Amino acid sequence: MTLPFPYPLYGFIYDSNHTLVAEASVSVSDISSKNTSTDSEGKYVLDIQDITSIGNTLSISASYLGEKYDLDWTVDVISPGKRLDITLQEARTVGSILLNTSRGYNNSLYVFNSDSNFGWLKTSEYD
Repeated sequence: MTLPFPYPLYGFIYDSNHTLVAEASVSVSDISSKNTSTDSEGKYVLDIQDITSIGNTLSISASYLGEKYDLDWTVDVISPGKRLDITLQEARTVGSILLNTSRGYNNSLYVFNSDSNFGWLKTSEYD
């Protein structure tokens, strides 16, 4: 079942220096997926009405020039839309290990880096 009304997911994408990014790639997936790019002011908007239902968890991914951010968000309809501003993280690889990256999951932010014995550390919570 999909949402019974239009539901925009929107926000701004920042790079790791907290500068707004034009042409960043944004994708959202649940039952199916939708993709867009940020406009010249770093803003994105996706209507998720036809790809999800209340209580489903969406996977949201944003990337630009080697920087990336992934998060999972559970759909609620408390407000008529959801603003999710995203700050991209620089990805570094050593062999097949990704260092210094982050991921949102269940409204918490986790960071994975080489200084934490290659483990995930919970750093903050968001709504």
